Amino acid sequence: MTNPKPTKSAAPVAGAPLTSKVETRQISPDEAGLRVDRWFKRHFPELPHGRLEKLLRTGQVRVSGARVKAADRLASGAEVRIPPLGPAPERTAPRVPPAIDPEEAAALRETKRLMKLGLAEQVAQRMTVEFQAFGERLQSPEAHEAFAAFMARRAPDFSQFD
Repeated sequence: MTNPKPTKSAAPVAGAPLTSKVETRQISPDEAGLRVDRWFKRHFPELPHGRLEKLLRTGQVRVSGARVKAADRLASGAEVRIPPLGPAPERTAPRVPPAIDPEEAAALRETKRLMKLGLAEQVAQRMTVEFQAFGERLQSPEAHEAFAAFMARRAPDFSQFD
């Protein structure tokens, strides 16, 4: 059987550049029995393991035309399809959650402390009182002005309430 795709030697090349096109490499007899992930680590040491796992999971890496997993063993003479690897995608900084206002954090800690003391009913009563007070504030003329200004996309005019 003839192979229509050109194959390259499978000799390990440390620090080899990542590929920019699809390649097919043949497994040499001394590499037989090697795990797929370790073979990639030998030939493409700069390829992160997580990225290799994604290439394997999506079926972009194939051995003798079949999908493989990282733990699968390679046979002598098998052909490994290597997709374009190119440069690694840019990593973005991890998303940092916004800091909690110290007063809010203190209120949270106090609520937890009271709940642990078995004062859940007192906490619930206090929350009800605060909820009612907040509702009353929402009905104030100042709140109506703030909401109207927000909806009209203008600055609120609180001078009329001084």
